[in-house]
Amino acid sequence: MNDKYFGNKTHLILNQLMNFDDDKAKELQESFELFIECIIKYINSYFDRDRELFQKLSVFDCQSNDFLKWDCFMDVINLIKIDGLDTDELYNEYCEIKFMYGDMKNQNVKVNEQIKLYISSKNIYNPKSIINSNQIQCDINDDDDHGLVSDGARSNEYIQSDQLWSYLLNIKPNSAPNMKLVVAYVFSIPCSNAYVETIFNHMNHL
Repeated sequence: MNDKYFGNKTHLILNQLMNFDDDKAKELQESFELFIECIIKYINSYFDRDRELFQKLSVFDCQSNDFLKWDCFMDVINLIKIDGLDTDELYNEYCEIKFMYGDMKNQNVKVNEQIKLYISSKNIYNPKSIINSNQIQCDINDDDDHGLVSDGARSNEYIQSDQLWSYLLNIKPNSAPNMKLVVAYVFSIPCSNAYVETIFNHMNHL
């Protein structure tokens, strides 16, 4: 839109048209711009309404700069409005979890290794489902800064947020009931319709 470029063929046609009828060329270019604006508006209609929510949810993402910031945390609490939530107790639980996370980072064992050990010790999880190298490789290749850091170094530090929170909330079981309510709510929000589409595919196969 900013460069007024709509493809090479269009560019050539517009140049030819300008030689014969400058007004017609401008009218045609305006129609192209209107078309692109309509597409942008259509896409935004799907994403803009949830943009604020998903941006605020980054407070639960350990890779985010907003991870465990209380003001960002309260923004989420005000948005989701969970009935029966004790905010004062939640703050106490938040402080304790933040302290535990800081303590985890100061251990000799890396945080992701601590989480892997925890998950592999649970019978409800399949140890083979813990992040595999192929999954990590895929995640790394999708990053914008691919190549700035070696793949091996990135994969060794990788932490899944849902696994981290599972670990944090189970270091002292039943000590953070309000935080569990919030985390359970947040991680139940689908980030896409992929799961539903998968069900449709299964039904089609049947």
